[in-house]
Amino acid sequence: RLTGYSWPEVQGRQLGDFLLSPDGQERVRSAFEQLRQDEQPSKIETHWITKDGRRRLIAWSNAVLQHRSADNEYFLSAGMDITELREVAELRIRDMMLSSSLSAIATVNPEGVVTYVNPMLLELWGYAAMGEVIGQPGSILWADPQQYNAAIHALLADRAWLGELAAVRRDGVRFQAQVAASAVTDLAGTFIGITYSCLDITERKRTEALLHEREREYRALVENSPDIVARFDRDLRHLYVNPAVKLASGIPAVGMIGKSDRELGLPEAQVAFWEERLNQVFATGQSGDIEFDLETPTGLQHY
Repeated sequence: RLTGYSWPEVQGRQLGDFLLSPDGQERVRSAFEQLRQDEQPSKIETHWITKDGRRRLIAWSNAVLQHRSADNEYFLSAGMDITELREVAELRIRDMMLSSSLSAIATVNPEGVVTYVNPMLLELWGYAAMGEVIGQPGSILWADPQQYNAAIHALLADRAWLGELAAVRRDGVRFQAQVAASAVTDLAGTFIGITYSCLDITERKRTEALLHEREREYRALVENSPDIVARFDRDLRHLYVNPAVKLASGIPAVGMIGKSDRELGLPEAQVAFWEERLNQVFATGQSGDIEFDLETPTGLQHY
C-alpha cells in the first residue's frame, strides 16, 4: 500500500531497481556492509520512491539474522513511514523561526489574500491579532496600490523582488519598508503564493536625507569658499579640490582630480615639502598645520 506496487510486481526484484534513488542505494549498501561487520542493530533513514513518483521518508531498524548454517546470512529490516512526522517537525521549526524573526513576514496566496503573518508584522503594522490581517487582501498593508501592484508584476516575472514600498499601519500612519519578496512553489513547480520579509527603514531614510542635506550644505560652503580645500588619497592624488584652487595654481579643479602635485608638474621643492607633511598625517592619524609661500598667477601668496 505504501509504495503502490503489488506483490507480483516486486517479487524477486532488487529494491534498488525501483524503490531507491542512486544515493539511497549507496546509503543502504553502506549500512548493510557496516551491519555485516559489526553484527549490531542499526538505524538509517532513506527515501522510497513510490510507483507514482512520490518520495516517502522511511526510518529503518536493521539487524543480522544468522542461520544455523554459517553460509546463510539474512538481514531483517523494519521500516516506519515518517514522512508526515518529519514534515510536521520541519513546519514547527519553520514556524518557530518565523515567529521569532526580527523581520516582519507575511505570505499571500495566488489570489493575493494574506495567509500568514508573524508577530513582528503585527507589531510593526499595529495590529493586535493575526485574525485582523489573515484573510484580508495583501494590499491593506501598503499605502500605494499602484506601487504595490507594480512590485507584484515584477515579482511574478522574475520570481523575486527587492525594493522599497510605502506601508500603512492600522492607524493610518505611513512608514517606509524595505521588502524582499519571493514566489513560492510546490514540489511540482506550481505557483502557490508569495512570501514577504519587511524591515521598517523610516529612520534610516530620515538619516540618509539629513546626511544628504548636510552634504549639500557643506559642498555649497566649500565650493564658494575663497580658501583652498582639497582631499587626497594615500598615494597623494587629489580626490577633490574646490574651485578656489584655480586662482592659486591656474589649473582648473577638474584637471587635478586623480593626479598628485608631482604629476601636475608643480615646483619640486614645494612638492617634496607637501608630500612630507601629508605622509606624516597619514602615518600618525593626527591633524597638522603647515605654512608655505606659493607663486600664483596673481603674485606670491602666503598660506
